[in-house]
Amino acid sequence: MLLLRIRGDNLIPRIVVSFTEEDFNIHEKEEFISHWINEVDAIRVNKAYNDEKQVIHIGEDPDRIPCRDIYDSMTIDFDGTARACCIDAYRETNLGNVFKEGVSSVWKGKGISDLRNEHESNKYSEKSFCKDCDQWAGFNIVNEYEEKGLLIRETRYSTYYNRIDRLGGWSKDTRRIDK
Repeated sequence: MLLLRIRGDNLIPRIVVSFTEEDFNIHEKEEFISHWINEVDAIRVNKAYNDEKQVIHIGEDPDRIPCRDIYDSMTIDFDGTARACCIDAYRETNLGNVFKEGVSSVWKGKGISDLRNEHESNKYSEKSFCKDCDQWAGFNIVNEYEEKGLLIRETRYSTYYNRIDRLGGWSKDTRRIDK
């Protein structure tokens, strides 16, 4: 809530909260969306993934492309540590600390730059957090529609509920371009 107060009415940075659908909490999804949609810019509802960083699904993934998440967002833990993405629930990656280095320094830093280069060259080291992940396919939008003041974007693994009144901060440079 402090970040929301500091940001105020500015359109950037965009603040997004996430909810992961699991058997034990699926009944809380609509209440979560109803509460947070009035507070933040967007909500991401994810399908649960397993310990191998994969969502169990039917069908083949398209040819691998760089994961959009490393260009569009920054996952930050409670202690300021920036992670590769929201899939890093076990805190395996460390791209820097926004409390110590600042958001801009981490966003432009060596950790995220190395990760982006790995994706762009499609060359993942044996130690790469992203090597066996299939979540990159979940960031490509497969359906998009407007409903009740929201721009709803669906991917293979997630649904994004974007408040249309909070989209003004987007520009051609930050707009999603999917294959």
